[in-house]
Amino acid sequence: MSKFNGRVVLITGADSGLGAIFVERFLNLGARVILVARENHFDEIMELINSKGWANIARAIGIDLTEIGAIDRLLAALLSKTDHIDVLINNAGFRLKKELDNITESDWRQLIDWNMRVPFFLSQKVSLAMRRAKTRGTIINVASQLGIVAARDYSLYGISKAGLIGITKSLATELARYGISVNAVAPGPTNTAKAGLLRDETDVIDFLHRMPIARRVEPSEIADAVEFLAANPGGAVTGHTLVVDGGWTIT
Repeated sequence: MSKFNGRVVLITGADSGLGAIFVERFLNLGARVILVARENHFDEIMELINSKGWANIARAIGIDLTEIGAIDRLLAALLSKTDHIDVLINNAGFRLKKELDNITESDWRQLIDWNMRVPFFLSQKVSLAMRRAKTRGTIINVASQLGIVAARDYSLYGISKAGLIGITKSLATELARYGISVNAVAPGPTNTAKAGLLRDETDVIDFLHRMPIARRVEPSEIADAVEFLAANPGGAVTGHTLVVDGGWTIT
């Protein structure tokens, strides 16, 4: 029997890309999964659920988590239907490729909102719910190898993901006493359309030259890392960033 049987897994950015891969992985492991995406992607979530036959084991919520008060509304809606949350996967985020001179204050707010503020405050609220339910829980942040090493034209994106890695370490320190583990995965260029790399052949060539494996990372490889980190709440692995980048950061 899977150790995820009956566990409640909350996944943001769940409508496509890595989020959809994570949803399928945890449903196949026997978890109850809550899919969260922006309201204008709600139809995509429902299409995914219905096409896969998940209507009885998955629940979808459409909400823009960057809106003031949205995280509180989300938690209130969730906890009215379930008494606990076991795993939070902060997958929702925003990617930006832009030359330094062209970055605007609006760009800054958008990336810091999605890649730092939302995962921080959602983790704060979910960890409080875990503590109240006396749940040994797990929080996993989806960062990036660009939060560890830099790439031209990705400065703001890298800054925001480096901040998310810092959030991971700080929350791990705060929450370890309650049996809550906090870790991150840092994917390299991944073979999903949503990763953006499939639309820019120059990036593909440049990035693959940096990777000893000389291929894109497969989404299933990222899901393997997330599954591993989710499997042992309250364990010795906490505050860690598991890099899955084909060796980019070691070259």
